[in-house]
Amino acid sequence: MTAQEETRNGFLVTSERKRLWMMLMEMVEKLLEVCKKHDIKIWADAGTLLGVIRHKGFIPWDDDIDLIMMREDYERLLKVAPQEFKHPYFFQAVETDPYYYRGHAQLRRSDTTAILPCFIWEDFNQGVFIDIFIMDDLPSTEDQRKVAFADMEKIRDTLNFAHVSFLSRRPLKVLHADREIRKAGGLVNQYHRMLEVLWNHPDKHDKEMACVGFNTWQYPRIKMNKDYYSGTVYMPFEDIQLPVPTGYHDVLSRLYGDYMTPKEVPSMHGSIILDLERPYTEVLPELRKKAPLIDKLKYSLRLKRYKP
Repeated sequence: MTAQEETRNGFLVTSERKRLWMMLMEMVEKLLEVCKKHDIKIWADAGTLLGVIRHKGFIPWDDDIDLIMMREDYERLLKVAPQEFKHPYFFQAVETDPYYYRGHAQLRRSDTTAILPCFIWEDFNQGVFIDIFIMDDLPSTEDQRKVAFADMEKIRDTLNFAHVSFLSRRPLKVLHADREIRKAGGLVNQYHRMLEVLWNHPDKHDKEMACVGFNTWQYPRIKMNKDYYSGTVYMPFEDIQLPVPTGYHDVLSRLYGDYMTPKEVPSMHGSIILDLERPYTEVLPELRKKAPLIDKLKYSLRLKRYKP
């Protein structure tokens, strides 16, 4: 691949997007190298899996890479990540980044910038990233799942208010979140408390899984069968090869229905503030300096006391 702009499926892929793609492919090769070294299973997911099957590369209007793994493989990757990912790489998860409170992991390039406008006031690493989603086993019956997710929702609610300003419309919620997270022993412990509702469930389904993370208020409508991931094949993706689950047809059908018919939809990262030459640590202060005074005040009145 070169950085020269081109038109794919009637969509203009700019030189900047091509440069981003090249960096993302370099990052995913690093991640796959580490996974292969430690015999950790990981697969292309979501738009990236669709890109592999339908385009043999990026969907022209896509701007990221999505991967997925099972919980036990994620735990193994988490253990080796500090030794395997040195600067500029950073393996980001709730366990490794004190202010990161999202449900999935990301591999970042700390010497770059990829900031979503909604995260301008967040203090976690905001370099260019690859998304890594994690699948957890689900309780066996629908009734058990509803009970479990209701319990998880109560804990998730405190996590959502962990970094909210006292100037929000619900300051009592902010205070409650502060108390609950302190009682749990920190943000990471509170996050694990939420997931332990699933991990410790006495009656798990032997096949069905879902990506849970922080989305407990959106009861997983898309459940995956373990059989879809019983094997791995490598398929072309631009200039590299990506691991794909042998049941990719079933995965994509559950995600998109008629997945072979292209539908141009805006990327969820379309408004991202991107700089491939400068680190986010330089760009964030500039963005905050230009922000309205009320936003600066809200930021100064947030609860930010969870760093170890």
